[in-house]
Amino acid sequence: MAKFLNAQGTALALIQKNGSKGTLSRRVATAFDPVTQAETASDTTEEFDVVVLPPSQQAKFKVGSLEGRNAVEVYLAQKGRTMIPKPGDKLTVGGIAYTLFWAQTYDPALDGPIFTLAYAE
Repeated sequence: MAKFLNAQGTALALIQKNGSKGTLSRRVATAFDPVTQAETASDTTEEFDVVVLPPSQQAKFKVGSLEGRNAVEVYLAQKGRTMIPKPGDKLTVGGIAYTLFWAQTYDPALDGPIFTLAYAE
């Protein structure tokens, strides 16, 4: 049983109250033919509760310069989810598609993540 179930529930409740549903998808290579150099892949998707905001001023200290980027800050509730968001994943929220370029998942006890903070454009 996860140590931070209360924190997971709190994060989920806050994100549900202030956010919406989003779909996270990841392209996963399933096979590679070394002779033809052909790769087959499939998409893995999962629905998340998310909040999309403009990046904060302190984001430049975490991520680096955001100048010239059309970046957004994304909070994803992890309660009951199997996918852990990572850079390169595609996120669709309200019909707008984003690509994650930075992600940090908070899982202090390593027994179940609480939420993920990501930056996307």
